[in-house]
Amino acid sequence: MLVSSIILFSHVILASFAKEVSSDSNDLTTAYWDLIDSPIYIDDLSPNDNWETTAFENIWCTGEGTLTDPYVIQDVIVSSTDSDCITILHSEVYFIITNCIIINSQKELGAGISLQDVKNGYIRSSQISNCDSYGITMGGCTNIIVYNNTIFGNGWMGIYLFKGLNCEISENTIYNNSGIGVSVFQSNFTRVIENDIYSHYTVGIGGEFCVNSEIKHNNIYDNYDGINMHESSYNTFLYNSITDNTESGLQLRYNSDYNTISDNTFFNNKYCIVIGTSCSNNEIYNNGVCDMYTIDDGGDGGGDDGNNGNGTPSEELDIPGYNMLFFIGVISIVSVLIYFKYNKIMKR
Repeated sequence: MLVSSIILFSHVILASFAKEVSSDSNDLTTAYWDLIDSPIYIDDLSPNDNWETTAFENIWCTGEGTLTDPYVIQDVIVSSTDSDCITILHSEVYFIITNCIIINSQKELGAGISLQDVKNGYIRSSQISNCDSYGITMGGCTNIIVYNNTIFGNGWMGIYLFKGLNCEISENTIYNNSGIGVSVFQSNFTRVIENDIYSHYTVGIGGEFCVNSEIKHNNIYDNYDGINMHESSYNTFLYNSITDNTESGLQLRYNSDYNTISDNTFFNNKYCIVIGTSCSNNEIYNNGVCDMYTIDDGGDGGGDDGNNGNGTPSEELDIPGYNMLFFIGVISIVSVLIYFKYNKIMKR
């Protein structure tokens, strides 16, 4: 009960923050502060690099960091050859990044925006593209909204959330990032809502060790898998349009239990819903004409066998050449690299 109350309170604060900084215009302007090869670096534990110093020294950063007067980075075009384009560390003040063009971080594993140990951020109405690995990466972050951005052409993932709490990814257009559109790892109470996510080599939305998340009202199409979750429980997948994905529309694997999959639209995926045999107690219903399949992932949970209110009984699936160990291996390697980067930052 205490945890639920804290999360509810956080939702209220986050919603209030979003309302305070909302704008009537969602269009990128044509006039920008030129920060080509001049990355933004903010560490709120460093007197020389904190928000106060940044706002004092730069005309493109304003505000006081409060709910009613947050710090604002606005109307910049920024790129970097040897670092992330925008880095924010150890920050708990309210801030907004809005109406920016963030491009071409050439650093190995580089990101357009990197948030580490950050709370109370709002990234909106910006273009983030053509970075070495990530559009946005967030490690150990709480109460972050990523809203109405266009994120494309990044070398691995559009958005990567690692160890997040109460973060929201909503109304973004995320496409043609080489690997994954949105990846959520070891995160709780994440909301992925009303995004267009398409044209990814592996997965539109991928998750591992995720709990109590909402994935709803998204358009997910033209990916290898639409949604693929591992070891993730107590999540809801509602009112998504999942179409034209090369393999599965939605897949749960490796002890993903007590999830709800309801009222989604599936069309023209090779396999509609795929459930691993290690998974159990998932509720799957009202998803239209949608074949369910079970796939052996080493468990004996039965893969939620039966029609479970979905209208079509599940059947055992043996997909030739369909080995997700490669996918898991890649995700694990990336997660380890981000983990070490995050721990290095936290020890500063």
